[in-house]
Amino acid sequence: MASVDLSALDASLKHRKSKGNGLMVKKLTDGWGKVKNFRKMRVLDKVILGSIVVKSVAQPGAKGAFNPKSNIMKVQNRVGQVRPAKVDLLITEIERLELEANYFAEIEGTDGRDPNKFMFADYIHEYVVEQAGVDTLNAVWMGDLNPAGTNPEDICDGIYTLIQADIISEELPEELVLTHSQAGFLLDESNIIPELKGLVMKYKTKLPAYGYSPATLYCAPERIAEYEFALEKANGQVNTYNSFNQMVLYFAKNIRLEPVLALAGTDFMMITPDDNIVYLTDRKQDSTELDSDYNKRDRSVALVADYWFAPNYVRADIMVVNDLGIRP
Repeated sequence: MASVDLSALDASLKHRKSKGNGLMVKKLTDGWGKVKNFRKMRVLDKVILGSIVVKSVAQPGAKGAFNPKSNIMKVQNRVGQVRPAKVDLLITEIERLELEANYFAEIEGTDGRDPNKFMFADYIHEYVVEQAGVDTLNAVWMGDLNPAGTNPEDICDGIYTLIQADIISEELPEELVLTHSQAGFLLDESNIIPELKGLVMKYKTKLPAYGYSPATLYCAPERIAEYEFALEKANGQVNTYNSFNQMVLYFAKNIRLEPVLALAGTDFMMITPDDNIVYLTDRKQDSTELDSDYNKRDRSVALVADYWFAPNYVRADIMVVNDLGIRP
């Protein structure tokens, strides 16, 4: 048949909407497969991220005397709240022709030109959903809530922003922050191993109850590369892996290394027990939606999507971070 016009594209987008919407829901709730060792939760707007902290309770003695300790049990509550995000995409006739040329070059010889059978609409949905994932993950890590903004990072407060606020409020204690007195200090191959050892030392000595349990070190991909080069140079060895074929620190094999693309361009690092970081999405069935609308006057299609998400963590006092951030 002839080239697919925008009215036919809109009809096909609507016809294939349920599949695109299902893809969006699946990718969103799974964090596009990139929120590893996060606790994933589907919530109705807000959730109390509660945990109980118990101080030492045992003491010498026997029956016959009651010598109670007070202020032993403390409930720590953080409130996680999902934030609205949207996609507003306009596909003009010229842009549609470019997309179409690229798509049909890949599927020539099939029935892809039939808008009722072919999957040009799926093709567009897939690219939009994947890019929404990249943007969502940038917000998860580097977001700074600004409802009036137009960038992905404006959607919600990300992990980095939450941690900076908790350092200021001392909810994340000063003793759990690896500080650097030297102005303009930047991580590189020459100092990356001492930096990692400094973080691990704090983690194991200040948080002994968690120091030898499974944990994850999150950092920029560049820091992982520097560690690999420094490791080879210093020890003449290659990376160390655990039984799940995951890269771990050679001097702390319970701590897995996780490169985070959204942290690229930063020297920020953190270690925390697995499942302390939380990734929240909305559980309402109609909270995630894809739709389209054809404008005959200017021959364009508007593709829109709505969804909700936010990151958080259960406790700030069981993570170790450095005081480094975005590079100048």
